[in-house]
Order: sequence, then structure tokens, then C-alpha cells
Amino acid sequence: FGGKYDHGSPLVRTFGFLAFVVPWNAVIVSYMLGMGKVKQAFYYSIALIVIGCVSYAALTTRFGESGTAWAFVITMYAITILIYMYIRKIVPVSITGVVRRGKDVWMFIKTLPLIK
Repeated sequence: FGGKYDHGSPLVRTFGFLAFVVPWNAVIVSYMLGMGKVKQAFYYSIALIVIGCVSYAALTTRFGESGTAWAFVITMYAITILIYMYIRKIVPVSITGVVRRGKDVWMFIKTLPLIK
């Protein structure tokens, strides 16, 4: 694009940190709703709004668009950690247990049609 969007690259790098947490968030929230924990999911949605408002207010005013991006990342990490801690009380899942399944992930990646 001829350097037209170079100012956006730091934001894209910041949003890259979401790759570590968004899959966990999606799976955990889907599992929580599938178990019928809708009221708890609603409470975590309220917590998401509160954490988001605080982090946006604190970081956007000080750092502008970069602060807004970091506020979003921090909010997603915070809410995912909270939901993960809640779900662990019900289902014995651990991050290390999932990471140990790396062989399964690698087999999945190797079977993707794009990688040959």
C-alpha cells in the first residue's frame, strides 16, 4: 500500500496478543453456556463492561489509540482469566494439560489443506 497504513502496524502487533487468549475465551464461554451457566455468563459480561470501562478510561486518555488497543487486550485477558478460574472449579482443565496435547495440535495442522 505504499506506506499508506504504516501508522497502524503497532496496533496490529498489539492485537496479535489476542491470539493467545481469544480461543480460550471462546471455548470456555461456550462450555459455560452449554452447561447452563447463563446467569454466571451474564455476571461475567457485566465484569467485562466494568473492566473495559476502567481500562479504556485509564489507557485511552494517556496513550491515545495505542492505549485503546492495549485496553482491549488487557480487558480480554482479565475476563478470560476470571472465567477460566470459575470454570476450573467445575471442570478440571488446565493450560498445561492442553499444551501437553501439542502432538494432537501438530497433527491437526499437518492435515490442513493449506500446508503441504
